[in-house]
Amino acid sequence: MSSPYLDFGIVVNRYLSPLFRYDDGKSSFTCVDLFDKQRLSPTEGPWPPPEDIPSDLYDSFTLNGLIPVVNSYYNDAYLYHYVWSTEVINQYRNLTNKCGPYHSAICDLSMSTYDVFIRDQIGLVVGSISPWAEAALFNHGAAKIITVEYADIIADYPNLSILKPSKLNEIYLSGDWKPVDFIFTFSSLEHDGLGRYGDPINPFGDVETMYRLHCLLKPDGLLFFGVPTGNDVLHWNSHRVYGKMRLAMMFQNW
Repeated sequence: MSSPYLDFGIVVNRYLSPLFRYDDGKSSFTCVDLFDKQRLSPTEGPWPPPEDIPSDLYDSFTLNGLIPVVNSYYNDAYLYHYVWSTEVINQYRNLTNKCGPYHSAICDLSMSTYDVFIRDQIGLVVGSISPWAEAALFNHGAAKIITVEYADIIADYPNLSILKPSKLNEIYLSGDWKPVDFIFTFSSLEHDGLGRYGDPINPFGDVETMYRLHCLLKPDGLLFFGVPTGNDVLHWNSHRVYGKMRLAMMFQNW
């Protein structure tokens, strides 16, 4: 399919300016601007989340109708409390790494293949309500893990810390953030901005998060990135499926 919206510059100019700029075939942004936008944005979305895409945001969510929409409504509030005790995490460490509830071998394969980026390194896990990824990364020798999650999580495990996005934002803008060696995110970003988990409604929430990850990672670091792929589809408000349009947007400048 040929479409001007495959040109990220048009998307930037129509929907993302002035936060993003597009010059000479590349998009550009300032990390501080990205995190400052998040600081100034609501920390929570409407509850319950809207059953239909808000009419004033429909073109933004669908790239002017290019991405089809399928009804798949959920209201899974993230306002739960989780306790990640040493016992719980050790139980996960004793399990075969099958991407937690997703029963896929890809997580173990990718971690084993790029073990050198994990062993004795500091990493960030983005989006996690059960510590299967953290446990697997520790099994591969990670020195320290920082998990970023909206939900309330109490963790009692050596070299594991939990941050809410607002706290991560505060640390970054204060200048105290130290870029990490690797970032792991699996089945998380496809939900960003859809409101399913009580997060703010944002047609480009996933794109903005992806670019913030770029700011949090060392220049020679590694991103482990897992989302549903296929033809571009928006399952409102469950998740996105990433095809050639949305993936191209996500990986601009990576």
